[in-house]
Amino acid sequence: KADKKDTFVFQHTLVRLVSLLNAVVLMDISRSDTGIQGSEFTSARAFELELIDVEGIDRQSLLMINEVTEKAELIFHWIMQLVVESDNRKIFSVAPPILSRAFQELGTGMLRYHEARKIARVPMPFPYVQCLELLLLFHLITTPFLTCMWVKSAVWAAVVSFMQVFFLWSLNSIATELENPFGEDVNDLPARD
Repeated sequence: KADKKDTFVFQHTLVRLVSLLNAVVLMDISRSDTGIQGSEFTSARAFELELIDVEGIDRQSLLMINEVTEKAELIFHWIMQLVVESDNRKIFSVAPPILSRAFQELGTGMLRYHEARKIARVPMPFPYVQCLELLLLFHLITTPFLTCMWVKSAVWAAVVSFMQVFFLWSLNSIATELENPFGEDVNDLPARD
């Protein structure tokens, strides 16, 4: 049986690391750049979010986080190592199947992070975007003429043309926003909440 001090240190270290992992992951997927150059940007922005007692993590570890490019993986490794070492030292007693399930859930969380990162990093293919915009422009030009042949009233032709063009351009704008739902724009998913 472990003493209360070891249990206390384990619990608080685990909470600090999970808080830091959460902040690093959220800031990484909300990054607007797609290159590796932004790694300094991510490490600085991770500390903008509210962290739980980051001063409880030693300075050398915090400096190491700033130096590596794969910050989330490093912190995830630290969490796994902390749990394994604490289990070996009998700081907590958990049956092996339950502990392996906890590791599986942590791994699933990292898998979801990598999937979200792919969404944030991979842009729409440039030729596809250009082709779509040319088709929308062609639609904008031809719709009023074709609508005039279909509707007898000039007012109704203008209303129907405007509605068709407006809806298609609106759908294009929504698709552009959904291309990268993470970030700092007004319509992006909030990373700070």
